[in-house]
Amino acid sequence: MDKLFWEGTETTPQVLLDPESQKYEIKGRSFPEDPVEFYQPIFEWIDNNLPEIDHKIIMDMYIEYFNSSSNRMILLIMKKLEEHLMHGKDIHIKWNYDDEEVLGDGQMYSSLIKIPFELNEVSV
Repeated sequence: MDKLFWEGTETTPQVLLDPESQKYEIKGRSFPEDPVEFYQPIFEWIDNNLPEIDHKIIMDMYIEYFNSSSNRMILLIMKKLEEHLMHGKDIHIKWNYDDEEVLGDGQMYSSLIKIPFELNEVSV
């Protein structure tokens, strides 16, 4: 299984998908010029690697700002994870927030998917 790691930038989040360390994180700001191009490797990683993972997956997300295009990509990541949950994988989402707007986004996502979803307030 492969590790996927990208440093965050001013317009893209840090991404860490690492089965060996059992860390799955997307953190930062998300408004890339081409969201499909940015997020496509994450979708491919999920499809290619999740079937082989035999431990609990906690997707730790703290996206402090994202635009509407990224909003759709984030939801598609969650839907893709949900597909694997339906095939027996143990998957949870930990949605970190530091303000009411990001909390509201997390509440919206949790209402749209069937993955166990934790809303976690963090200090900045």
